[in-house]
Amino acid sequence: MSDHSDERQGIVAGVTGGRDYVGHGLTAKLNAIHGGQRGPIRLLVHGRCPTGADAIADAWALERGVLCVPIEAPWDWLRRLLGNSKPAGMMRNWQLGQALRT
Repeated sequence: MSDHSDERQGIVAGVTGGRDYVGHGLTAKLNAIHGGQRGPIRLLVHGRCPTGADAIADAWALERGVLCVPIEAPWDWLRRLLGNSKPAGMMRNWQLGQALRT
């Protein structure tokens, strides 16, 4: 997880993690950041997996009214374009990084 903040606007946070992640440490960490001195989380970005860390982050944001932007890896598009989707994860990670710079 990474975050940066602007005192006037709040924190932009990114969540990454495995599809099989089921722990509750992520929710506690998001709560700590959201309620911390640097201000609330104003934008949360994640990889748009329907399970694991992404799903936990999405539910957390929805419960608190935090704007959430899921960025899905272009698996199908690359498979059609290149015949394989190996670079999809790297492309999504780059997009997540760009979103965190907002």
